[in-house]
Amino acid sequence: MFYKKIISYSGKKYLYSPSMNKFIQTSEPLFEVIDSASSLSKAELLNKYFMKFDSQLIEDCLSTIDKFKHLGFFENISPHKYNYVWNEEEVNEIISSRMNSITLGITEQCNFRCKYCIYSGSFENQRIHSFKKMSLSTAKKSVEYLLDHSQKQTLPRVVCFYGGEPLLHWDLIHSIIQEYGNQNNTLQYSITTNGSLLNKEIIEFLIDNNVTLIISLDGSKEIHDRNRVLNETGKGSFDTVWGNIQMIRELSEEYYKTLLICNAVLSPPIDYSILKSFFSENKLTCMTHWVEYYGSDLVQNIKSADVKGWEKIKKEYYESYTQGVTKKEGEQFVYDLFDSFMKRIHHRDLSPLDGSNIIRRMICIPSARKLFVDATGNLSVCEKIDGNENMQIGTIDTGVDVKKVLDVMKQFKEIQSIDCYDCWLIRLCDLCHIHVVNNNNVDIAKKQFNCKLAKSFYEELLQLYVSILERNSNAFDHLKIEKTGVRLL
Repeated sequence: MFYKKIISYSGKKYLYSPSMNKFIQTSEPLFEVIDSASSLSKAELLNKYFMKFDSQLIEDCLSTIDKFKHLGFFENISPHKYNYVWNEEEVNEIISSRMNSITLGITEQCNFRCKYCIYSGSFENQRIHSFKKMSLSTAKKSVEYLLDHSQKQTLPRVVCFYGGEPLLHWDLIHSIIQEYGNQNNTLQYSITTNGSLLNKEIIEFLIDNNVTLIISLDGSKEIHDRNRVLNETGKGSFDTVWGNIQMIRELSEEYYKTLLICNAVLSPPIDYSILKSFFSENKLTCMTHWVEYYGSDLVQNIKSADVKGWEKIKKEYYESYTQGVTKKEGEQFVYDLFDSFMKRIHHRDLSPLDGSNIIRRMICIPSARKLFVDATGNLSVCEKIDGNENMQIGTIDTGVDVKKVLDVMKQFKEIQSIDCYDCWLIRLCDLCHIHVVNNNNVDIAKKQFNCKLAKSFYEELLQLYVSILERNSNAFDHLKIEKTGVRLL
Protein backbone atom coordinates (compact mmCIF):
# COMPACT_ATOMS: atom_id res chain seq x y z
CA MET A 1 0.00 0.00 0.00
CA PHE A 2 1.10 3.50 -0.87
CA TYR A 3 0.94 6.11 1.94
CA LYS A 4 2.99 8.16 4.37
CA LYS A 5 2.35 8.34 8.10
CA ILE A 6 2.36 11.76 9.74
CA ILE A 7 2.00 12.65 13.41
CA SER A 8 1.13 16.30 14.08
CA TYR A 9 2.58 18.36 16.91
CA SER A 10 -0.57 17.72 18.92
CA GLY A 11 -0.18 13.96 18.50
CA LYS A 12 -2.99 13.47 16.00
CA LYS A 13 -2.40 10.77 13.40
CA TYR A 14 -2.66 11.26 9.63
CA LEU A 15 -2.12 9.28 6.48
CA TYR A 16 -0.94 11.10 3.38
CA SER A 17 -2.00 9.53 0.11
CA PRO A 18 0.28 10.22 -2.89
CA SER A 19 -2.41 8.63 -5.05
CA MET A 20 -4.98 11.30 -4.18
CA ASN A 21 -2.51 13.88 -2.85
CA LYS A 22 -4.68 14.24 0.25
CA PHE A 23 -4.43 13.82 4.01
CA ILE A 24 -6.86 11.92 6.24
CA GLN A 25 -6.91 11.86 10.01
CA THR A 26 -7.01 8.34 11.42
CA SER A 27 -7.59 6.62 14.74
CA GLU A 28 -4.70 5.34 16.83
CA PRO A 29 -5.55 1.67 16.12
CA LEU A 30 -5.75 2.16 12.34
CA PHE A 31 -2.51 4.16 12.33
CA GLU A 32 -0.71 1.25 13.98
CA VAL A 33 -2.46 -1.67 12.30
CA ILE A 34 -2.17 -0.41 8.73
CA ASP A 35 1.51 -1.31 8.35
CA SER A 36 0.71 -4.97 8.87
CA ALA A 37 -2.65 -5.04 7.10
CA SER A 38 -1.23 -5.87 3.68
CA SER A 39 1.08 -8.66 4.85
CA LEU A 40 -0.94 -10.41 7.58
CA SER A 41 -4.27 -12.21 7.49
CA LYS A 42 -7.16 -11.08 9.66
CA ALA A 43 -6.46 -13.90 12.12
CA GLU A 44 -2.79 -12.96 12.31
CA LEU A 45 -3.68 -9.30 12.92
CA LEU A 46 -6.12 -10.20 15.68
CA ASN A 47 -3.46 -12.38 17.28
CA LYS A 48 -0.76 -9.69 16.95
CA TYR A 49 -2.82 -6.86 18.49
CA PHE A 50 -5.21 -8.68 20.84
CA MET A 51 -3.39 -7.38 23.93
CA LYS A 52 -3.55 -3.78 22.72
CA PHE A 53 -6.84 -3.35 20.83
CA ASP A 54 -10.28 -4.81 21.11
CA SER A 55 -11.06 -7.25 18.29
CA GLN A 56 -13.94 -5.09 17.10
CA LEU A 57 -11.58 -2.13 16.75
CA ILE A 58 -9.31 -4.20 14.53
CA GLU A 59 -12.32 -5.33 12.48
CA ASP A 60 -13.29 -1.68 12.06
CA CYS A 61 -9.75 -0.79 10.99
CA LEU A 62 -9.75 -3.48 8.32
CA SER A 63 -13.14 -2.33 7.08
CA THR A 64 -11.87 1.27 6.84
CA ILE A 65 -8.70 0.18 5.04
CA ASP A 66 -10.78 -1.79 2.52
CA LYS A 67 -12.95 1.29 1.97
CA PHE A 68 -9.88 3.45 1.34
CA LYS A 69 -8.50 0.83 -1.04
CA HIS A 70 -11.74 0.87 -3.00
CA LEU A 71 -11.51 4.67 -3.28
CA GLY A 72 -7.96 4.39 -4.62
CA PHE A 73 -6.36 6.01 -1.57
CA PHE A 74 -3.43 3.58 -1.49
CA GLU A 75 -2.91 3.03 -5.21
CA ASN A 76 0.59 3.48 -6.56
CA ILE A 77 2.07 3.51 -10.03
CA SER A 78 3.02 -0.03 -10.97
CA PRO A 79 6.31 -0.22 -12.87
CA HIS A 80 4.67 -1.45 -16.09
CA LYS A 81 2.53 1.72 -16.20
CA TYR A 82 5.58 3.88 -15.83
CA ASN A 83 6.06 4.36 -19.54
CA TYR A 84 4.86 7.80 -20.58
CA VAL A 85 6.15 9.00 -23.91
CA TRP A 86 6.70 12.57 -25.05
CA ASN A 87 6.77 12.66 -28.80
CA GLU A 88 8.84 15.03 -30.89
CA GLU A 89 5.83 16.97 -32.13
CA GLU A 90 4.53 17.70 -28.61
CA VAL A 91 7.92 18.83 -27.33
CA ASN A 92 8.61 20.95 -30.37
CA GLU A 93 5.29 22.79 -29.99
CA ILE A 94 6.01 23.59 -26.35
CA ILE A 95 9.61 24.74 -26.73
CA SER A 96 8.87 26.74 -29.85
CA SER A 97 6.18 28.96 -28.35
CA ARG A 98 6.01 28.78 -24.53
CA MET A 99 9.46 29.76 -23.25
CA ASN A 100 9.43 31.82 -20.07
CA SER A 101 13.02 32.81 -19.39
CA ILE A 102 16.53 32.73 -20.75
CA THR A 103 19.69 32.95 -18.65
CA LEU A 104 22.80 34.42 -20.20
CA GLY A 105 26.15 33.31 -18.79
CA ILE A 106 27.79 36.49 -19.98
CA THR A 107 31.20 35.82 -18.45
CA GLU A 108 33.09 32.97 -16.80
CA GLN A 109 35.36 35.45 -15.06
CA CYS A 110 34.86 36.28 -11.39
CA ASN A 111 36.57 38.67 -8.98
CA PHE A 112 35.70 36.38 -6.04
CA ARG A 113 37.08 32.97 -5.16
CA CYS A 114 34.35 31.59 -2.92
CA LYS A 115 35.65 28.54 -1.11
CA TYR A 116 32.61 26.39 -1.91
CA CYS A 117 32.14 27.51 -5.53
CA ILE A 118 31.41 24.69 -7.97
CA TYR A 119 33.70 26.45 -10.48
CA SER A 120 36.62 26.45 -8.05
CA GLY A 121 38.26 23.38 -9.59
CA SER A 122 37.41 21.24 -6.57
CA PHE A 123 34.37 19.67 -8.23
CA GLU A 124 34.96 16.93 -10.78
CA ASN A 125 33.96 17.67 -14.36
CA GLN A 126 32.74 21.21 -13.63
CA ARG A 127 34.05 24.08 -15.67
CA ILE A 128 36.48 26.43 -13.94
CA HIS A 129 36.78 30.22 -14.00
CA SER A 130 38.07 31.59 -17.28
CA PHE A 131 38.22 34.83 -19.24
CA LYS A 132 35.45 33.84 -21.66
CA LYS A 133 32.95 36.62 -22.27
CA MET A 134 29.74 36.64 -24.27
CA SER A 135 29.65 38.87 -27.32
CA LEU A 136 26.93 41.46 -27.69
CA SER A 137 25.87 39.66 -30.87
CA THR A 138 25.31 36.39 -28.97
CA ALA A 139 23.40 38.22 -26.23
CA LYS A 140 21.09 39.85 -28.78
CA LYS A 141 20.49 36.54 -30.53
CA SER A 142 19.58 35.07 -27.14
CA VAL A 143 17.00 37.75 -26.33
CA GLU A 144 15.55 37.45 -29.84
CA TYR A 145 15.36 33.69 -29.37
CA LEU A 146 13.31 34.17 -26.20
CA LEU A 147 10.98 36.64 -27.87
CA ASP A 148 10.51 34.39 -30.90
CA HIS A 149 9.85 31.26 -28.83
CA SER A 150 7.41 32.68 -26.28
CA GLN A 151 4.50 33.81 -28.43
CA LYS A 152 2.02 31.67 -26.46
CA GLN A 153 3.53 32.50 -23.07
CA THR A 154 1.08 34.45 -20.91
CA LEU A 155 3.57 35.29 -18.15
CA PRO A 156 6.13 38.08 -18.46
CA ARG A 157 9.30 36.82 -20.09
CA VAL A 158 12.57 37.15 -18.22
CA VAL A 159 16.16 37.70 -19.28
CA CYS A 160 18.58 36.71 -16.50
CA PHE A 161 22.23 37.81 -16.46
CA TYR A 162 24.55 35.29 -14.83
CA GLY A 163 28.25 34.52 -14.49
CA GLY A 164 30.92 34.31 -13.25
CA GLU A 165 30.36 37.80 -12.06
CA PRO A 166 28.06 39.46 -14.61
CA LEU A 167 28.87 43.03 -13.55
CA LEU A 168 32.36 42.48 -14.98
CA HIS A 169 30.51 42.70 -18.30
CA TRP A 170 28.23 45.60 -17.38
CA ASP A 171 28.46 47.19 -20.80
CA LEU A 172 26.63 44.19 -22.31
CA ILE A 173 23.90 44.25 -19.65
CA HIS A 174 23.39 47.98 -20.14
CA SER A 175 23.21 47.62 -23.92
CA ILE A 176 20.67 44.79 -23.85
CA ILE A 177 18.31 46.49 -21.40
CA GLN A 178 18.52 49.79 -23.25
CA GLU A 179 17.85 48.18 -26.62
CA TYR A 180 14.99 45.85 -25.69
CA GLY A 181 13.36 47.68 -22.78
CA ASN A 182 10.32 46.05 -21.23
CA GLN A 183 8.51 45.21 -24.50
CA ASN A 184 5.25 46.83 -23.32
CA ASN A 185 5.61 45.34 -19.84
CA THR A 186 6.10 41.79 -21.14
CA LEU A 187 9.86 41.57 -20.59
CA GLN A 188 11.66 41.60 -17.25
CA TYR A 189 15.32 41.38 -16.24
CA SER A 190 17.28 39.95 -13.34
CA ILE A 191 20.95 39.91 -12.39
CA THR A 192 22.64 37.42 -10.07
CA THR A 193 25.74 39.13 -8.68
CA ASN A 194 28.17 39.09 -5.78
CA GLY A 195 27.35 42.78 -5.33
CA SER A 196 30.91 44.06 -5.06
CA LEU A 197 30.97 46.04 -8.31
CA LEU A 198 27.75 47.98 -7.82
CA ASN A 199 28.01 51.76 -7.86
CA LYS A 200 25.57 54.68 -7.83
CA GLU A 201 25.29 54.87 -11.61
CA ILE A 202 24.58 51.14 -11.98
CA ILE A 203 22.10 51.08 -9.10
CA GLU A 204 20.14 54.02 -10.46
CA PHE A 205 19.93 52.31 -13.86
CA LEU A 206 18.64 49.12 -12.23
CA ILE A 207 16.06 51.07 -10.24
CA ASP A 208 14.88 52.99 -13.30
CA ASN A 209 14.44 49.74 -15.25
CA ASN A 210 12.92 47.62 -12.46
CA VAL A 211 15.67 45.01 -12.69
CA THR A 212 15.45 42.26 -10.06
CA LEU A 213 18.81 42.18 -8.26
CA ILE A 214 19.89 38.93 -6.60
CA ILE A 215 22.93 39.53 -4.42
CA SER A 216 24.92 36.66 -2.92
CA LEU A 217 25.07 37.39 0.79
CA ASP A 218 25.49 34.54 3.27
CA GLY A 219 24.67 36.56 6.39
CA SER A 220 26.53 38.79 8.78
CA LYS A 221 30.19 39.71 8.28
CA GLU A 222 31.47 36.75 10.28
CA ILE A 223 29.37 34.25 8.32
CA HIS A 224 29.77 35.82 4.88
CA ASP A 225 33.54 36.28 5.09
CA ARG A 226 34.12 32.61 5.95
CA ASN A 227 33.72 31.64 2.31
CA ARG A 228 33.10 34.64 0.04
CA VAL A 229 36.57 36.04 -0.43
CA LEU A 230 38.15 38.32 -3.02
CA ASN A 231 40.32 36.80 -5.73
CA GLU A 232 43.19 39.28 -5.51
CA THR A 233 43.60 39.44 -1.73
CA GLY A 234 41.82 36.38 -0.33
CA LYS A 235 40.14 38.71 2.16
CA GLY A 236 36.45 38.73 3.02
CA SER A 237 34.07 40.73 0.84
CA PHE A 238 31.31 41.62 3.30
CA ASP A 239 32.23 45.26 3.91
CA THR A 240 32.20 46.08 0.19
CA VAL A 241 28.97 44.22 -0.53
CA TRP A 242 27.18 45.53 2.53
CA GLY A 243 28.15 49.08 1.73
CA ASN A 244 26.59 48.71 -1.72
CA ILE A 245 23.42 47.22 -0.27
CA GLN A 246 23.11 50.22 2.02
CA MET A 247 23.59 52.50 -0.99
CA ILE A 248 20.65 50.76 -2.67
CA ARG A 249 18.49 51.38 0.39
CA GLU A 250 19.45 55.05 0.51
CA LEU A 251 18.65 55.53 -3.18
CA SER A 252 15.30 53.70 -3.07
CA GLU A 253 13.67 52.07 -0.05
CA GLU A 254 10.96 50.70 -2.34
CA TYR A 255 13.48 48.98 -4.62
CA TYR A 256 15.32 47.63 -1.57
CA LYS A 257 12.12 46.04 -0.29
CA THR A 258 10.66 44.71 -3.53
CA LEU A 259 13.36 43.94 -6.09
CA LEU A 260 16.46 43.23 -3.99
CA ILE A 261 16.83 39.58 -2.98
CA CYS A 262 19.70 38.08 -1.03
CA ASN A 263 20.89 34.60 -1.95
CA ALA A 264 22.43 32.89 1.06
CA VAL A 265 24.40 29.66 0.72
CA LEU A 266 24.15 27.64 3.92
CA SER A 267 27.44 25.99 4.78
CA PRO A 268 28.46 24.51 8.15
CA PRO A 269 28.35 25.59 10.87
CA ILE A 270 24.82 26.98 10.47
CA ASP A 271 22.80 28.86 13.08
CA TYR A 272 19.34 29.82 11.85
CA SER A 273 18.75 32.15 14.78
CA ILE A 274 21.76 34.28 13.80
CA LEU A 275 20.68 34.30 10.15
CA LYS A 276 17.16 35.31 11.16
CA SER A 277 18.42 38.18 13.30
CA PHE A 278 20.57 39.54 10.49
CA PHE A 279 18.15 39.29 7.55
CA SER A 280 14.98 40.16 9.43
CA GLU A 281 16.45 43.13 11.28
CA ASN A 282 17.63 44.54 7.97
CA LYS A 283 14.26 43.77 6.30
CA LEU A 284 15.95 41.84 3.53
CA THR A 285 14.20 39.25 1.41
CA CYS A 286 16.35 36.13 1.46
CA MET A 287 16.34 32.84 -0.39
CA THR A 288 18.54 30.09 1.01
CA HIS A 289 19.98 26.88 -0.32
CA TRP A 290 22.39 24.34 1.03
CA VAL A 291 25.96 24.34 -0.18
CA GLU A 292 26.70 21.79 -2.91
CA TYR A 293 28.97 19.14 -1.48
CA TYR A 294 28.25 16.06 -3.56
CA GLY A 295 31.27 15.17 -5.68
CA SER A 296 33.79 17.30 -3.80
CA ASP A 297 35.95 16.98 -0.70
CA LEU A 298 35.86 20.76 -0.35
CA VAL A 299 32.81 20.73 1.91
CA GLN A 300 32.18 17.74 4.14
CA ASN A 301 28.72 16.24 4.61
CA ILE A 302 26.65 18.46 6.87
CA LYS A 303 25.90 16.72 10.17
CA SER A 304 23.08 17.60 12.53
CA ALA A 305 25.63 18.91 15.01
CA ASP A 306 26.58 21.56 12.44
CA VAL A 307 23.04 23.00 12.40
CA LYS A 308 21.57 25.07 15.23
CA GLY A 309 18.32 26.98 15.62
CA TRP A 310 16.29 25.00 13.06
CA GLU A 311 13.69 23.71 15.52
CA LYS A 312 13.34 27.14 17.08
CA ILE A 313 12.78 28.87 13.75
CA LYS A 314 10.29 26.18 12.69
CA LYS A 315 8.39 26.74 15.94
CA GLU A 316 8.26 30.50 15.30
CA TYR A 317 6.74 29.87 11.87
CA TYR A 318 4.21 27.45 13.37
CA GLU A 319 3.16 29.87 16.08
CA SER A 320 2.84 32.79 13.68
CA TYR A 321 0.60 30.91 11.26
CA THR A 322 -1.56 29.31 13.90
CA GLN A 323 -2.25 32.82 15.19
CA GLY A 324 -3.02 34.09 11.68
CA VAL A 325 0.06 36.32 11.50
CA THR A 326 1.73 36.42 8.06
CA LYS A 327 4.84 38.27 6.97
CA LYS A 328 5.08 40.01 10.32
CA GLU A 329 7.44 42.94 10.23
CA GLY A 330 10.82 41.92 11.59
CA GLU A 331 10.27 38.18 11.03
CA GLN A 332 10.64 38.11 7.25
CA PHE A 333 13.44 35.54 7.19
CA VAL A 334 11.21 32.98 8.91
CA TYR A 335 8.54 33.30 6.22
CA ASP A 336 11.11 33.31 3.42
CA LEU A 337 12.36 29.94 4.68
CA PHE A 338 9.01 28.14 4.59
CA ASP A 339 6.36 29.96 2.55
CA SER A 340 7.38 28.69 -0.88
CA PHE A 341 7.27 25.09 0.33
CA MET A 342 3.95 25.56 2.10
CA LYS A 343 2.60 27.10 -1.09
CA ARG A 344 3.74 24.05 -3.03
CA ILE A 345 1.98 21.71 -0.60
CA HIS A 346 -1.15 23.81 -0.20
CA HIS A 347 -1.70 24.28 -3.94
CA ARG A 348 -0.86 20.67 -4.81
CA ASP A 349 -2.66 18.93 -7.66
CA LEU A 350 -5.61 17.00 -6.16
CA SER A 351 -6.45 14.99 -9.25
CA PRO A 352 -6.09 11.19 -8.91
CA LEU A 353 -2.70 9.65 -9.59
CA ASP A 354 -2.26 8.56 -13.18
CA GLY A 355 0.55 6.34 -14.37
CA SER A 356 1.35 8.53 -17.34
CA ASN A 357 0.08 12.05 -16.72
CA ILE A 358 1.63 12.43 -13.27
CA ILE A 359 5.02 11.29 -14.45
CA ARG A 360 4.81 13.49 -17.52
CA ARG A 361 4.23 16.46 -15.23
CA MET A 362 7.27 15.50 -13.15
CA ILE A 363 9.60 15.81 -16.12
CA CYS A 364 11.19 19.16 -16.86
CA ILE A 365 11.18 19.77 -20.60
CA PRO A 366 14.52 21.48 -21.27
CA SER A 367 14.04 24.98 -22.71
CA ALA A 368 10.25 24.87 -22.23
CA ARG A 369 10.38 27.19 -19.23
CA LYS A 370 13.99 28.30 -19.12
CA LEU A 371 17.14 28.00 -21.19
CA PHE A 372 20.79 28.69 -20.45
CA VAL A 373 23.19 30.23 -22.96
CA ASP A 374 26.86 30.01 -22.05
CA ALA A 375 29.50 32.57 -22.94
CA THR A 376 30.24 30.93 -26.29
CA GLY A 377 26.61 30.46 -27.30
CA ASN A 378 26.03 26.81 -26.34
CA LEU A 379 22.53 26.04 -25.06
CA SER A 380 22.06 23.98 -21.91
CA VAL A 381 19.22 22.80 -19.71
CA CYS A 382 20.08 25.07 -16.79
CA GLU A 383 22.73 27.45 -15.48
CA LYS A 384 23.29 25.08 -12.55
CA ILE A 385 24.82 22.48 -14.87
CA ASP A 386 26.83 24.88 -17.01
CA GLY A 387 29.72 23.04 -18.67
CA ASN A 388 28.09 19.61 -18.60
CA GLU A 389 28.38 18.46 -22.20
CA ASN A 390 25.68 15.83 -21.82
CA MET A 391 23.15 18.54 -20.99
CA GLN A 392 23.90 20.71 -24.03
CA ILE A 393 20.88 20.87 -26.33
CA GLY A 394 22.01 23.13 -29.19
CA THR A 395 23.62 26.47 -29.95
CA ILE A 396 22.16 29.96 -30.18
CA ASP A 397 22.94 29.96 -33.91
CA THR A 398 21.19 26.67 -34.70
CA GLY A 399 18.57 26.75 -31.92
CA VAL A 400 17.40 23.99 -29.61
CA ASP A 401 17.77 20.48 -31.02
CA VAL A 402 14.50 18.71 -30.19
CA LYS A 403 16.09 15.26 -30.48
CA LYS A 404 18.70 16.24 -27.86
CA VAL A 405 15.92 17.54 -25.61
CA LEU A 406 14.13 14.21 -25.91
CA ASP A 407 17.37 12.38 -25.17
CA VAL A 408 17.92 14.40 -21.97
CA MET A 409 14.32 13.68 -20.92
CA LYS A 410 14.77 9.99 -21.67
CA GLN A 411 17.86 9.83 -19.45
CA PHE A 412 16.00 11.52 -16.61
CA LYS A 413 12.96 9.25 -17.04
CA GLU A 414 15.14 6.14 -16.94
CA ILE A 415 16.76 7.14 -13.68
CA GLN A 416 13.34 8.04 -12.25
CA SER A 417 11.94 4.65 -13.15
CA ILE A 418 14.33 2.96 -10.73
CA ASP A 419 12.48 3.98 -7.58
CA CYS A 420 10.27 7.05 -8.15
CA TYR A 421 7.10 5.15 -9.06
CA ASP A 422 6.68 3.77 -5.51
CA CYS A 423 8.02 6.79 -3.58
CA TRP A 424 5.54 8.57 -1.30
CA LEU A 425 7.01 11.96 -2.32
CA ILE A 426 6.19 11.50 -6.01
CA ARG A 427 3.45 14.17 -6.04
CA LEU A 428 5.46 16.85 -4.24
CA CYS A 429 9.03 16.09 -5.29
CA ASP A 430 10.97 18.98 -6.82
CA LEU A 431 14.16 17.15 -7.77
CA CYS A 432 15.23 17.79 -11.36
CA HIS A 433 18.18 17.36 -13.74
CA ILE A 434 20.62 19.24 -11.52
CA HIS A 435 20.06 16.72 -8.72
CA VAL A 436 20.98 13.68 -10.82
CA VAL A 437 23.68 14.86 -13.23
CA ASN A 438 27.30 14.16 -12.32
CA ASN A 439 30.41 13.55 -14.38
CA ASN A 440 28.57 14.48 -17.59
CA ASN A 441 25.98 11.74 -17.05
CA VAL A 442 23.04 10.85 -14.85
CA ASP A 443 24.27 9.39 -11.58
CA ILE A 444 22.08 6.98 -9.59
CA ALA A 445 24.12 7.51 -6.42
CA LYS A 446 23.70 11.28 -6.63
CA LYS A 447 19.96 10.93 -7.23
CA GLN A 448 19.54 8.62 -4.25
CA PHE A 449 21.64 10.97 -2.12
CA ASN A 450 19.35 13.90 -2.99
CA CYS A 451 16.21 11.75 -2.70
CA LYS A 452 17.11 10.93 0.89
CA LEU A 453 17.56 14.61 1.73
CA ALA A 454 14.30 15.56 0.00
CA LYS A 455 12.22 12.90 1.78
CA SER A 456 13.62 13.85 5.17
CA PHE A 457 12.91 17.53 4.56
CA TYR A 458 9.39 17.06 3.19
CA GLU A 459 8.49 14.73 6.06
CA GLU A 460 9.14 17.65 8.39
CA LEU A 461 7.21 20.03 6.13
CA LEU A 462 4.13 17.79 5.97
CA GLN A 463 4.12 17.50 9.74
CA LEU A 464 4.38 21.29 10.02
CA TYR A 465 1.62 21.77 7.43
CA VAL A 466 -1.01 19.54 9.09
CA SER A 467 -0.10 20.89 12.53
CA ILE A 468 -0.77 24.47 11.44
CA LEU A 469 -4.04 23.56 9.70
CA GLU A 470 -5.29 21.84 12.86
CA ARG A 471 -5.27 25.18 14.60
CA ASN A 472 -5.97 27.51 11.68
CA SER A 473 -7.71 25.90 8.70
CA ASN A 474 -7.35 29.07 6.60
CA ALA A 475 -3.70 29.67 7.45
CA PHE A 476 -2.33 29.30 3.90
CA ASP A 477 -5.19 30.68 1.85
CA HIS A 478 -3.28 33.90 1.21
CA LEU A 479 -0.38 32.04 -0.41
CA LYS A 480 -1.50 32.57 -3.96
CA ILE A 481 0.42 31.42 -7.00
CA GLU A 482 1.97 34.62 -8.31
CA LYS A 483 1.62 35.31 -11.99
CA THR A 484 5.15 36.51 -12.50
CA GLY A 485 7.91 35.56 -14.82
CA VAL A 486 10.52 35.39 -12.08
CA ARG A 487 10.50 32.30 -9.90
CA LEU A 488 12.58 33.53 -7.00
CA LEU A 489 11.78 31.17 -4.17
